[in-house]
Amino acid sequence: SSWSVNSSGNVQHGPILDRWQGATVSSAMPASDGRVYLGAKATDNGDGTWHYEFALYNRDNNRGTSRLRIPVSVGASITNPGMKDLDGDPFNDWTYQSGQGEVSWSTSAIPQPWNTIYNFWFDCDVPPAANQGVTIGFFSSAGLGEQVLTSNLAPVDPTPVTYCQGKQNSLGCVPFISGTGVPSVSSTAPFFVRAGDVVPNEAGFVIYGLNGRLNLNFHNGKLCVKAPFERLLPPKNAGNTGAPPCSGELSVNFNNRIQSGIDPALMAGQRVNVQWRFRDPALNDGFGDGLTNGLEFFIAP
Repeated sequence: SSWSVNSSGNVQHGPILDRWQGATVSSAMPASDGRVYLGAKATDNGDGTWHYEFALYNRDNNRGTSRLRIPVSVGASITNPGMKDLDGDPFNDWTYQSGQGEVSWSTSAIPQPWNTIYNFWFDCDVPPAANQGVTIGFFSSAGLGEQVLTSNLAPVDPTPVTYCQGKQNSLGCVPFISGTGVPSVSSTAPFFVRAGDVVPNEAGFVIYGLNGRLNLNFHNGKLCVKAPFERLLPPKNAGNTGAPPCSGELSVNFNNRIQSGIDPALMAGQRVNVQWRFRDPALNDGFGDGLTNGLEFFIAP
């Protein structure tokens, strides 16, 4: 038979998190499983820091959630992190970690069951930015699967930042990377990722990854992008073989890649790390290639 529901009065249909005033709420539903919602709210502490609260609501997902990853600006100060599950036992709380541009909580043994809400929080000296990609991990016997929710708050400075170290080239210069413009899924303006002080008239390519920074010894230089990564092949650089010696420049409009749809992971809120690699045949080190430092940015709506 059927139930008769009286919906008169102040009735609001939907998940309970929609009643959290001032919070942003987004949702995910992995293939062949139930729904998960994430609410986020930031409050100004009045002392140059903000208090961030996250409510992870597993409405009816059978596998259960087992990880929450929140992007933060590298160099941000994170204090007072914590979480609450359904009991008072601190020994089965999820494990907290910070670094590499994010904070996270995870478990490998006790996933969040359906029809429950877990609470996560921290303070940070970076103000909230909207439309950031917060990642939820799902538990299964085969391992952890993840899904990015893009409509969330997170302490992210949208300004691209450089890190790592470029490799000195055969002309005695250290090539460098820079970003000009705003990486965006919708803007018609370009976002140029450039390499300067490179060997003129040599080909190069961009590598980019979505798993954070790296500072690994590679070909007598540093590999600055954590694998797995993709490659972009722009035109050969148009440097001047005259003075100054390091006049070569490589450039690519990364917004073309974002908006092409070739890589669906390049969505609003996603963190991206990039580095240039180029030919340097006169460099007598057994490798004959050059490397810039790294660039990290977050994709805007």
